[in-house]
Amino acid sequence: MKMLPCLFALLCLLAPAVQAEGVMLNLNASAERELANDEFQATLYVEDKASDPTILAERLNRQLARAVAVAKGFPSITSRNSGYNSWPLYDKNGKLQAWSARASLSIQSRNMQQAGELTVQLQRFMLLSSVDFRVSEQLRRETEQQLIPQAIHSLRAQAQIAARALDKAHIAVRELTLGQNTPPPSFRPVMLKSAAMEAAAPASPDWQAGVSLLRLEVSGKVELL
Repeated sequence: MKMLPCLFALLCLLAPAVQAEGVMLNLNASAERELANDEFQATLYVEDKASDPTILAERLNRQLARAVAVAKGFPSITSRNSGYNSWPLYDKNGKLQAWSARASLSIQSRNMQQAGELTVQLQRFMLLSSVDFRVSEQLRRETEQQLIPQAIHSLRAQAQIAARALDKAHIAVRELTLGQNTPPPSFRPVMLKSAAMEAAAPASPDWQAGVSLLRLEVSGKVELL
């Protein structure tokens, strides 16, 4: 019986230590902002066929060189060859008749007006494959720097709510991970009618660049003490 008071006293001494143990939480938060798409990207191509694949390649290379020369007249636009594909053409008896090929050029710029003008000029002898609008890397980085403190503040707010509910006085962030989650851009491009003949004059484009939602996510381990 003498051991019971001693055991009770020992438990009383250990109780504060048990109560002082922290509670670990895994929390997630985010901050987001809608941004106007400020970068234009388009892909145009030329397509031809010939019985000799070497002659065919030379033709398409001349067309691409012509397109690059036109693009050089627009200093704010970056252009690059973006692909070359060729395939054989057979008759109904399986005999090789000719070769067909396609060569592509991609252009990229933050100057929407010049990009539209160049696209119109290139369509005099090229076909338009696609148009895309997105947030430029520069604007994305600048916006992320502004969203980081907002996302962390949101995570700490969650931790403070949990701390009050659990009667904890202190919050300690043990781990923190930042990540980006950007949904596809929302836009309504007005596609230009392609023209295969140089004499054809495509209409001037009415670009609707639209917007993108940039979301910065943060996850972390927070200890409540």
